[in-house]
Amino acid sequence: YDLWRNHLLQLKQGFKLFKDDVSFRKYKKATIANVDLTNNDFSKVVSVQSMFEGDSMLTDVYGLDTISTYNVTNFMNMFKGCTSLVTDAWNLLDTSKATCTANMFDGVQIPGELNLGLDLTYVTAIEGMFSNNSALTKLDLSNTHLNQRLVGMDELVKNDTNLTSISFRGLNLQGVVSATDTFEGCNN
Repeated sequence: YDLWRNHLLQLKQGFKLFKDDVSFRKYKKATIANVDLTNNDFSKVVSVQSMFEGDSMLTDVYGLDTISTYNVTNFMNMFKGCTSLVTDAWNLLDTSKATCTANMFDGVQIPGELNLGLDLTYVTAIEGMFSNNSALTKLDLSNTHLNQRLVGMDELVKNDTNLTSISFRGLNLQGVVSATDTFEGCNN
């Protein structure tokens, strides 16, 4: 398959991804602008750590609604540094087995409001998950299922300079013991 034609990565239907085969960074010869994951087999993937990390030209990831990420436990840095990404399909990711989401959206410029409804039942720390996002104005996590043993949310929205509100309504945050620099750099 041709990963680089027209700067669009299209994996052929039925392409098998294995747990150590998900970082496209090792395949890159050029910057990827769009990725089409439609109907690819992610059933054996347990980590998508750094999958698209640092691809500042990536604008869209198609097919998030067609892949199964139900076995993925590590989402750390998945989209970190993807400053041009405009996908709004975050809620389509199956995060029900996730144990790590640190810096998952760090640097992604999510415009306006984000109402996130991910299942983070097994995640104990959400450090830097939405940090360095100057476009985000409102973050609503009230539809997100958080672990009752959540202990760390350091730098959660650090440097989100236009963030005006964040909602944790209905979430149990009594177990959080570390929230260092969570709101550092938030001007509003």
